[in-house]
Amino acid sequence: MNIKLFYDTETTGLPDFKAPSESAHQPHIVQLAALLVDMDTRETIQSMDVICRPDGWTIPDEVAAVHGITTEHAAEVGIPESMTPFHFLDY
Repeated sequence: MNIKLFYDTETTGLPDFKAPSESAHQPHIVQLAALLVDMDTRETIQSMDVICRPDGWTIPDEVAAVHGITTEHAAEVGIPESMTPFHFLDY
């Protein structure tokens, strides 16, 4: 079986690589989506699509215009950052 993982993220902006990742001005992940695909059959084995609920931060209007996820929508359908898979990543 030839398996590949495809993923995409949407954020509140671009990172400042010269500053620590925990700095208040660093962007937040808004959405994480992934597909695990059997490339031989082109069938999706697993998928995920997670929107993060803003907690003390907002999604700028100009960024929402790009990916279509507003602060209001993320607050309504998102899950807390502490429950998201990317919360456990060690940057």
